[in-house]
Amino acid sequence: MSGLTLLLTWSGAGAFIAIVTHWAEVVCWTNKNAGLAGWVQAIGAIAAIAFAYVGIRKQIDHLEQARLSDHAERDRTRRAERLDRDIDMGEACVHVLSDAAVALQYVVRKLEQAHRGEALTDSPGERLEASAVALQSMLDSAVPSRLLEWILVARREVLYARVAWRQIARTARVDEARIRRANARVAATRTALTTVRSVLQDWKSERTSINL
Repeated sequence: MSGLTLLLTWSGAGAFIAIVTHWAEVVCWTNKNAGLAGWVQAIGAIAAIAFAYVGIRKQIDHLEQARLSDHAERDRTRRAERLDRDIDMGEACVHVLSDAAVALQYVVRKLEQAHRGEALTDSPGERLEASAVALQSMLDSAVPSRLLEWILVARREVLYARVAWRQIARTARVDEARIRRANARVAATRTALTTVRSVLQDWKSERTSINL
């Protein structure tokens, strides 16, 4: 309530209480001073207008408050819906990045076996191919901007690993430099996975705070 409204309310209430309390004296006084009756009526009219203003103002304030509350509720609903979508996408990204990290770690293990001269009974090629397809599928979806960079990082490392493995399959030579590069790809993908998990946790905390 504004200061003017508050002043008018208390002033009107005070005048009303004074008139009611001393009604007999007011009537007697107005009878003796007939010329002032018009002034009394004028004051009464002003008081009525003041009370009407106060009532209208309170109604306007109530409607405005209801409008603001409704607007805030719609904003909260939109935020909650957006976060639900982002959380679902984040969960899917964590799953895909985890698979990519596992596939790249499998490449490292196979490279180490080949470097030791052990026979390779299977190839990580299929795992890398499946991981590349899954990462591309994520990029084709509506990935939130905070996740896009890390999906691209993992996809780059998987594609590099796939090309490198094809070269190794042709030459059958594995040196320590290749193993170091393969380990670096695993580390980069795990960093991407850790970051995405952190972002996902932030979204879940924000969603909980909305408490819809």
